[in-house]
Amino acid sequence: STWAESFPDHCQWFERDSARASRTLLGHLCEGNTQAMRVFLKLIPKPLARHMDNPMPVPIQTNFTRLNKDDRNNIAKVFWNVIERKEMKRVNMHAVFTQVDEEHRLPHLVWNDKTKENLLTIIHEEINEYKKSLSYRDDLTWDYESFEVEYNSLKQYLRVGNFFLSLLIPVLMDSSSKYDLQQDVIGPLLVSLFQRCVVEDDKIWKVSCLRAMYAL
Repeated sequence: STWAESFPDHCQWFERDSARASRTLLGHLCEGNTQAMRVFLKLIPKPLARHMDNPMPVPIQTNFTRLNKDDRNNIAKVFWNVIERKEMKRVNMHAVFTQVDEEHRLPHLVWNDKTKENLLTIIHEEINEYKKSLSYRDDLTWDYESFEVEYNSLKQYLRVGNFFLSLLIPVLMDSSSKYDLQQDVIGPLLVSLFQRCVVEDDKIWKVSCLRAMYAL
């Protein structure tokens, strides 16, 4: 077949390997860079970010047979050698983004198409705002300290501590549930639930706090 006929296959390969390369390089950027890591942890929910400590897999094997000589040389210079550096494998972005690509609906984590869309919108708005500021002063640096991500799609949930009560209560009431709630979390959660119950004006949410306390 001609190259044109196989073009879709080449696009799929390029998209797949580009994503892998981007995630690997992001890991290298965050490795040992406190500022970069702090920004990244602002973007990704903690339950997803914790996967960066997972053991790194075997280095990615790129299909060089589909590349011409120049492309192979360029990849060897700027990408392959970086991946092979053993000391840079502690930040496992591949594991993080494997979880980011999926959807999660757990008492401590809600991650779906809406939250992903929220995040992308916030990032694009922040970039555009920074570019606009640079048009007035080209010596400005990004104020990442004040940058925050607020997921509007999660406002429908009552969240106490690190838990969404509408998802937590059913697993607490289900004796066959395999959800693992650590013992050292229960005490602080009870305190947070009591405090929220005292100040909560929404009757339904107040009852939810009481139900969660009873279930605990």
